[in-house]
Amino acid sequence: MAGNRNIADERSQESARPFAKPWQQIDSRVVFDHPRLRLVEDTVQSPDGERTKWLYSPGAQSFVLIIAEDATGRLLVSHQYNYPPNKVVDEFPGGGIAPGESPEDAGRRELLEETGWYAHTVVKIGQFRVDSRRTNKICHVLHATNLEQRAPAPEAFEIIQSDWYHVTDLIAAVGAGKIENGNLMAALVVYGARLAGAAQP
Repeated sequence: MAGNRNIADERSQESARPFAKPWQQIDSRVVFDHPRLRLVEDTVQSPDGERTKWLYSPGAQSFVLIIAEDATGRLLVSHQYNYPPNKVVDEFPGGGIAPGESPEDAGRRELLEETGWYAHTVVKIGQFRVDSRRTNKICHVLHATNLEQRAPAPEAFEIIQSDWYHVTDLIAAVGAGKIENGNLMAALVVYGARLAGAAQP
């Protein structure tokens, strides 16, 4: 039955599947190069011998999202204007990982810079890939507790307002279509899975 499928077992068997074999790079060329974005088009060959062109962004920076939780169990959500959609977007605090910086240290720094909250305890609870057909970017999901309020230090053009929400209210907002940020939704699933695992005997 479909409901009895075990994803972990299936992943361990992937190497024996034809579609899991790596593709061969035949040719590569840079089609766009900018300090913030590099696009490369490769000619690749699949295991069955078919060739195609693949556009992707190599070396895309991985980043962190921080789920800060206060003593009452509420989660901190930031509201920030995003230019491409031309609207305020709900998001968990986060940002890039500096060279030599651990995800935990990056999360603690970003949380303080964006919201003014310093986390004495930061634990990585999971990760997920972002646009895996075009990048190798990974989002590290962090859980921050034991919070202390300090002064924020946002970067230029970061105008951020943050508010506290119960997780049930966030889930309801997602279900109602009021939250559209896919990264927030994915991180919320990671957080929920962590809670479910902790509740098991």
